[in-house]
Amino acid sequence: MIFDLAFIDFDKTIFDTVQFEDDVWKVFKKYGVSKDDYTAAYRRSLCTISPSEFDYTFEEHVAFTREIGYDLPKEKILLELKALLKNDYLFSDAPDFLKFLRGYCQTLILLTAGDVPFQQKKIDVSGVSKLFDEVKILPGKKEEYLAEVTAPGQKVLFLNDSLPENLKVHRVLPQVIVIMPYNPAHSRYSLEEVEKSDFAHFATLSEVKNYVAKFK
Repeated sequence: MIFDLAFIDFDKTIFDTVQFEDDVWKVFKKYGVSKDDYTAAYRRSLCTISPSEFDYTFEEHVAFTREIGYDLPKEKILLELKALLKNDYLFSDAPDFLKFLRGYCQTLILLTAGDVPFQQKKIDVSGVSKLFDEVKILPGKKEEYLAEVTAPGQKVLFLNDSLPENLKVHRVLPQVIVIMPYNPAHSRYSLEEVEKSDFAHFATLSEVKNYVAKFK
């Protein structure tokens, strides 16, 4: 095995969150919500406990949109939103990538941040749990979790799309190999920011697979 531990993020890494969020937006749009108000309510619902803890739920998003002044039919819109959780938004190359990665690591862990029931539902529908040794859902602060579960001398891989999270992990655990999925068409980070970080970055999991295959 090349790696003792490999930690794989969920949203925007193996799960097409951009398409998922676009479908969520389409539901709100049907009820006359403007994109600006939808986005404002979405951002407010991302971290309601603290800026470093992710706890988004449809219920919060709808509640904050109603607070803005939209008379949304709460139960009806929630039914439509929850119906999206029956869809599989896994990237098409994710299963092949994860099966490949199992041959390169001793322990494969799905590491995601968010509201536990909400994230678990997305994970269950995707069917990827069986490809991991462990699934861990945190409110945030992935660097602290990694510091707790990794040991000196271990070779560790961390695949994650969030640049701030990656920088924190690198600061706390500089020995960890960080790889960043990065699609400039959908990312909130500029190419200059990503290149400045010096993390290996790729647009697809197939490209990540080819990169990892070079490790000996």
